[in-house]
Amino acid sequence: MVNILGLAAPPIRELEQFGKVYWYGKAEARPRQKMGHITITAPSAEEVKARAHAALKILHGREFPRLVMRPRAAAGLLPY
Repeated sequence: MVNILGLAAPPIRELEQFGKVYWYGKAEARPRQKMGHITITAPSAEEVKARAHAALKILHGREFPRLVMRPRAAAGLLPY
């Protein structure tokens, strides 16, 4: 699942190629507010990961991955 955060009008038609898009229809977008999500399915975990990264690039453009991805240690998460 890829969350759509803080975007008032993402390109939903373009995102549908990666999976089912759920748009919550909130009246106002604020930074980091969850506005919807994309459920991504694929035959393998690697393909899901590739599709998720492609969807994030569409959502965040040149700011991806700096804006979205954090190193696991910086996020306080253990590697798995």
